[in-house]
Amino acid sequence: MASLKLKLGQEVDINKVDSTIVVAGNRGKLGELVFSKGSVEWWPASNSVNCLTFTWSQLAKVLEANGTPKKVPKMKAVAKPVAKAEKAKASSKK
Repeated sequence: MASLKLKLGQEVDINKVDSTIVVAGNRGKLGELVFSKGSVEWWPASNSVNCLTFTWSQLAKVLEANGTPKKVPKMKAVAKPVAKAEKAKASSKK
């Protein structure tokens, strides 16, 4: 299976262990998005017994079919902190 990563301000590796994002709106919790390497589950706030399960491919299709297209400006590339630290070390040795 391909390597999966999620970007939440910074990149997060997705492994076999489940991770959860709580989704909330102005009126409180909407549900939880539980994701792992193999699948994504949506747990509505009003239902703690039944969830909707998607493979990553299925989730992509659902989002593409139901989302509203929006043109977004390109994001600037962010230098990784490790690269900055290595650059600082290199310049301090000079």
